[in-house]
Amino acid sequence: MKNSGGLRLITNQKASDSIIAYDQAVERIYVTQLRQEDELKSIQSLTGKILDPLVLETMVEGENIIRPDGNPLLRTVNKELLLDFIYVIHQLKGSDALNAVRLQRLKERATGIIYFLKKVYHLK
Repeated sequence: MKNSGGLRLITNQKASDSIIAYDQAVERIYVTQLRQEDELKSIQSLTGKILDPLVLETMVEGENIIRPDGNPLLRTVNKELLLDFIYVIHQLKGSDALNAVRLQRLKERATGIIYFLKKVYHLK
């Protein structure tokens, strides 16, 4: 609607403002998702330097990840590298939590907008 100019067909200002605010909220989620993609790339890069790929290979069983037997050694005990890895995990965890909240709010906003539009425009 917004690219084709269809939003101008919505004459109720509150309805139009609600749809625009919803679209802006969606854009914020996209920005966070792009950041998450970068964080995941960093995690993948560091994972190969820290974890033994031969152990990782034994952990994959179809769609499941199986905990390895014993307590496999890390490839390195380099403190700086491990702290970098923990930091990126922390960043991803924060991004995930932020997006979970934003997605829940977006769902609530969408429900409210749908209800409002049905009421204002007498839709079923």
